[in-house]
Amino acid sequence: MKGVKYVLVGLGRAALNTPLPNNPGSLQASYQLRMMVDPQGNVVGLESLSEGTDAFEPVVIDSLLRWRFGPGRDGGPRTNAGTITILYSPE
Repeated sequence: MKGVKYVLVGLGRAALNTPLPNNPGSLQASYQLRMMVDPQGNVVGLESLSEGTDAFEPVVIDSLLRWRFGPGRDGGPRTNAGTITILYSPE
């Protein structure tokens, strides 16, 4: 992923598929979201924690909804939540 990095905290699962759009040019932005993942590893909820939004945030959210995760540490049938911060910077 060119011009983009992410930090995932508190989810307790390994990310298996992490599509994110490349930086569309010289975008410098950060997006912080609360992410909920169901027992099957599907993203089932996203809540923006960033102040304000821009035209690129919906594109980022759409890609996060396609992420997939492995089983949780506890192996139980429950939804897990964590925080993801996505950083875009010019290359």
